[in-house]
Amino acid sequence: KFELQHEPAVSLDAKWTWHVDEHIISIALVDAVHGPVVGAVCRPWTNELLCAAVGGGTFVQNGDSAPQAAPHVGMASKYANIIHVPHDKCPELDLALESIGEKMPTNVTQVKGCCCCEGLFELVAGRADVHVTPPAALQGNMQQLPTPLPLLCAFSVLLDEAGGAFTDAYGQDIDFSLTG
Repeated sequence: KFELQHEPAVSLDAKWTWHVDEHIISIALVDAVHGPVVGAVCRPWTNELLCAAVGGGTFVQNGDSAPQAAPHVGMASKYANIIHVPHDKCPELDLALESIGEKMPTNVTQVKGCCCCEGLFELVAGRADVHVTPPAALQGNMQQLPTPLPLLCAFSVLLDEAGGAFTDAYGQDIDFSLTG
């Protein structure tokens, strides 16, 4: 369905941004006033696509099948919170997860990946409830590369529209201004 609105979804000051590597492809439209408003992320090796637009919901497409509404974030399991963390060890993160495990049932999944994009993908696709990436200052000897800003822009829209929240490791909003 297509519906005309009185207010534009983006200002005239919007910019497309994208990221392509051997693991993932993303594109996002970032409005100068409202931040990311459209996002799409494709994981070629699993033939999956996630896409969303502000106010339109998040959709998952597997292969040639029709797109389906993405599950609401946080509903991956009715038995335990599934927390996705990087494969590499981080003592501070391990301590935090141990503390969480004392208070509620959790199932921690550690997956090797190039950056947090694997965990964020699993979160939006409904296979994880939470993804945690330690801040750069605590990553120490981890082999993980920093996640590119264009990729974070796309996931911001996907998570917001799927009912999730996207913050830094300290719970603060992320600055999506694309300078330069």
